[in-house]
Amino acid sequence: MKRLYLLMGMLCALHLCKAQEEKVSTLNSVTIEASRVIHRDDGLLLIPSEKERNASPNGYSLLAKLGLPDIRIDEVQHSITSLSNRGEVQVRINGTLASREDLLALDPSLVRSIAFVDNPGLRYGSGIGYVLDIRTRRASDGYTLGADVGSALTTRLSNDAVFGRINRGRSELGLTYNLGYSDFKGKRYDEVADYTFTDGSLHTIERHDKATRTRNFTHNAELRYSLADSASFVFQATLAGSLDRTPLSFRRFSVSEEEEPQLCEQRTHEEGRSPSLDLYFYHQLRKGQSVTANVVATYIGTTADHSNDEGGIYIYKVRGKSRSLFSEVLYEKTLKPVTLNIGFQQRTKDTHNTYSGDVSSHSDMLAHNEYLYAEAKGRWQGLSFTGGVGMSNDAYRQGSHRYHFWLVRPKLTARYAWSEGWSVGYSFEHDSHVSQIAMVTDTRIRQNRLEWIEGNPSLRPNRVTRHNIRLAYSQPRLTNSLLLHYRHNAHPNMACFTRTDDDLFVYSQTNQRRIDMWFAQDNCRLDVVPNHLSAQLSAGIYRFRNQGYEYDHRLTTCNVSGSIEAYLGKWTLTANADNGWHFMEGETRSRQGAAFWLTCSWQWRDWTFSAFWQHPFQNNPKLAEGELKNRFLHKSTNIRCEDYGNMVSIRAAWKFRRGREFRELEKRIATKKDTQSGILSAQ
Repeated sequence: MKRLYLLMGMLCALHLCKAQEEKVSTLNSVTIEASRVIHRDDGLLLIPSEKERNASPNGYSLLAKLGLPDIRIDEVQHSITSLSNRGEVQVRINGTLASREDLLALDPSLVRSIAFVDNPGLRYGSGIGYVLDIRTRRASDGYTLGADVGSALTTRLSNDAVFGRINRGRSELGLTYNLGYSDFKGKRYDEVADYTFTDGSLHTIERHDKATRTRNFTHNAELRYSLADSASFVFQATLAGSLDRTPLSFRRFSVSEEEEPQLCEQRTHEEGRSPSLDLYFYHQLRKGQSVTANVVATYIGTTADHSNDEGGIYIYKVRGKSRSLFSEVLYEKTLKPVTLNIGFQQRTKDTHNTYSGDVSSHSDMLAHNEYLYAEAKGRWQGLSFTGGVGMSNDAYRQGSHRYHFWLVRPKLTARYAWSEGWSVGYSFEHDSHVSQIAMVTDTRIRQNRLEWIEGNPSLRPNRVTRHNIRLAYSQPRLTNSLLLHYRHNAHPNMACFTRTDDDLFVYSQTNQRRIDMWFAQDNCRLDVVPNHLSAQLSAGIYRFRNQGYEYDHRLTTCNVSGSIEAYLGKWTLTANADNGWHFMEGETRSRQGAAFWLTCSWQWRDWTFSAFWQHPFQNNPKLAEGELKNRFLHKSTNIRCEDYGNMVSIRAAWKFRRGREFRELEKRIATKKDTQSGILSAQ
């Protein structure tokens, strides 16, 4: 009853705000000329204000100012994640997948709009929770040089980038280089584990970190050439390479079980190399037709050395090689008032990982996926719709293990707009979920003296069904949307703990009964003082059910996040906060630590100077906590990190442009660079 009163109050408040707004003309559906947030079938279309664009040195900064619901953007470490863990957050620029280097080199003053897709269509494939498509103008002549450098003042953390773009007629050549470095010593992991042995006895073991160090270097370079005529064709070739080195990470921790604590140590040395080549082509045909093609080839080479002396010396090495090829073709035809899309995607991945030392295993796996889909979208008066169907086949071969998983994947989205600014929408889809390659191997690795992690080659993909209902209201200064969501995972990959006769506890995954998730989430954005002060608030109630063959775990929780931005001439002030995502998956209840950070930036000519204050007034903030609820093993875990406490960082961004003129350019599909090495490692 309280929830009903709350909803009625919200609707009444929206009506009052509507009465106070001055009338503006409308386009088809609910597009408001003066509104900067427009509700669409698949999400939102965001039009950044001039002040937001000018106050942002790069793409991360611009996205952080938009107050995107359920999205956490870390401008210091350059990461974009979903608070609710709905899936991958895919960022694109003019339709093509954007790398970290692309977002750092992005000139926000050229951004026209940002499509925030929280209901991705068939063309995006599986495992994608959100899509952010940044649409910009394209330069036709001139050049741009720039740098974006930043460092933390309170800990060892830096991330620097330099870039250049030169345009001549229809051609553009760009080069970007990014260097990242971190050296954290303040992270601490604490664990209390209760083990029930086969004789019924209970053994409690505590593990507490005493000293840790995690040092990491990342190098990323990208060379891109594009030839484009916005009216007829686009060709783009991108050669990229990355090197990720963790020269030495260790944790020294005490292990106690009634007797005096023993000091143990875990060490890790890793290095990964990944070159890739991306070829993209778009051609506008006659009579409203177009064809798009994309091919991406990726190689991942990995070396890793691990050691852990809890329960005796345990050392193993991994040498891994992975090659993948992704290709896609999309045909689009405009048939007024309907647009038809027909596409085909194919991915092949060949993985060879060799484990030596105390882990003796050789994993050769060939996995491939084919996906054919057709989709139609159109509009009739106040009703807009998108409907389609796809057929996917996920298959792999590893020794004597092999499978083919066929799935028909329908999708329907409908939205009806009535009155001025009001709309209601519904969407439904079937999707597939595929486990990470590492969990499908037959490798077994020791976690500590009592626990092991083991892959399961018999894992199968599973079907995911989603339903969404959205009630939205939009005015020039106020936008609000209420989203009701239900997700059903049929026979998903869920946690499975087994206890051996000699009292070892093995974690793996098996296809079990179901995972269900329900939530109601309300997102509101208000321009308190247009072009000077804006605020965003998002709140949701979530319900989880994980039903395995031997357990049934449930959790009800809530998530709240908000932000406020102030534009004061050359100064920009921003505050962001969220209470941390709390969820249940399998037999593990997890909660991210609450986050709060302040940003201040100042512009001077071609320079933008920024300062960040993360976790203010917290010396040792909590990053995560968790609880494992298993009949054989119960755990309580806690992770804190002094390096993030009161962390102050500064950034300086410089851009120099000469002779730049612009025209419109928009690409149609996203590239898919592979990032999975397929290596199983101790957690």
